[in-house]
Amino acid sequence: MEVKSGAGERLQKLLKNKKNVQLIFIAGIAGIALIFLSNFFTSDRSDSIPKQESITVQQYVEELETKLYTMVTSIGGVGQAQIMITLENGIEYVYQNAERTDTNLAENSGGTTQKDTRQKDIVIVDGPNGREALIRKMIEPTIKGVVVVCEGGDNILIKERVTEAVSTALGISATRICVIK
Repeated sequence: MEVKSGAGERLQKLLKNKKNVQLIFIAGIAGIALIFLSNFFTSDRSDSIPKQESITVQQYVEELETKLYTMVTSIGGVGQAQIMITLENGIEYVYQNAERTDTNLAENSGGTTQKDTRQKDIVIVDGPNGREALIRKMIEPTIKGVVVVCEGGDNILIKERVTEAVSTALGISATRICVIK
């Protein structure tokens, strides 16, 4: 076999020397060993699956009230405050579905008929509490109203600032917000 390229000639010279062939062989084995060893030292593959969090309505409301409290009490003149949020509905979870379609062909005297059968199954994954449905998205509850009781609630300017801040933060109209002393 005659190779005329410069790279081919260099390869033939390397392969003629028995020591070079042994070094190439050892380097190949070492590379394969490193690939296998890397599987033992990598982190758990389940970390690549996004963590899904399901929270209760109570946790959702408490978290919102805490954030609003921090925001409202930082407005000048508000003083101490208490916040209560009411909801129209609860948290809605939309689960990931796997859809499967089966097609059946049947021959009869009138020709061939086709019947499609569709089946939707909820995707189940291993979670921290065992097997759980995979949450695709969480639809937040609709806020019915907010009551803010604060020391500066009798001042019209403070009342307006608090109402505007809560309205903007929650995306609700000012008519759903009550600020009082």
